[in-house]
Amino acid sequence: MSTSKELSDRIISNLKNEKTNHVFSIDWLTINVSITGEEITPVFLINSLYLQKRERGSSVFSAIYDLYNKQDDLIAVICCRPNSSILNERFAQIQIYNKWLYVGNLSKLVNELLFKSNLEFVSISRIDYCCDLYTFDNGMTPKTFIEEFAKENVTKTYNSKFTLWGKTAQYNRDYHQLSIGDNKSVFTWKLYNKSKELREVTDKAYIRRKWEMKLKDYNVDKDVWRLEVSVKNWSKVQFEDKRLEQVRNDLFSIINHYPAFFMAFLSKKFVFRNELGDFIDFIKIPEELDYYRSLSTTILPKESIDENYRAKVKIVNNYLSIITNANNELEAKEYIDRLYDLIGDNVYYEIMLKQGITPDIINSYFVDKYNKQHM
Repeated sequence: MSTSKELSDRIISNLKNEKTNHVFSIDWLTINVSITGEEITPVFLINSLYLQKRERGSSVFSAIYDLYNKQDDLIAVICCRPNSSILNERFAQIQIYNKWLYVGNLSKLVNELLFKSNLEFVSISRIDYCCDLYTFDNGMTPKTFIEEFAKENVTKTYNSKFTLWGKTAQYNRDYHQLSIGDNKSVFTWKLYNKSKELREVTDKAYIRRKWEMKLKDYNVDKDVWRLEVSVKNWSKVQFEDKRLEQVRNDLFSIINHYPAFFMAFLSKKFVFRNELGDFIDFIKIPEELDYYRSLSTTILPKESIDENYRAKVKIVNNYLSIITNANNELEAKEYIDRLYDLIGDNVYYEIMLKQGITPDIINSYFVDKYNKQHM
């Protein structure tokens, strides 16, 4: 049995058999796929499921389908037929509905959707890993941590944008969320009051049910907090340890090893120091997970361009042309990264959306293109 398989089995077994101070989950999963066969529409060979096409598409895809089971529960959303000519007409995305990330066997569901359809796996577009808890292992509550961060008693190691959310009452600020990163970040972090969100925004009984089953000392009258990392460009995630590199691009490893991947990202990308300059340990990493610390990413520095609108349109078009006509993967990747650098500017982002593309979609398509050339 492989090391990664043994590790996964231990983690999942522990999560199933006992309540813990930390409840790990996947909260978002969007997969890039390619539509095979003669028809450029999704087809599922599963009698218990049926498709329903929406009346309208989106700025990126002209066709969107909702996938339901016989009980009329939404299972997934499939987006296909890209509006931009730069994308292959067979490029599509499938997003698993949130409920099924918590209920049932996610690996089995994804396996059924991919192997009993005309959809071929390409890559991960976005995946969110999260951990629900009352307090960190160092005894600090998430609320106290945010307050200390706001007072600058706690500082982050990486130079990234952040946003604090809260309300003012009697000259005090009551914080309930800290967000780190922006729309061009590979990793975006959120630490927030999940119970408050369920009460005030959208109640999800299946999440509360998981807390009842898994969270130690769960109390409905006590707020549960969530630490969540959103990975929006999996192709830029790299591990120094060869054992991790072997499973990095395996879809089912990414899904099944979710606690280990969360801990890897936590140890390397959610890094803070206290007022004494010491690193803060949020969740203790078990010895068997220690090699998941060997995480690194390759992210190019931001390219600053200050031009008028017409010049910016020309820049985007030039980059798209170079990507389309690139002679090799390295050349295409360089200009895909440049698009990522530009997306922080709202004007550039609007220009890309008007053309029916985003850097994430372009990157996913070209990863697939060059992977096939190597096969």
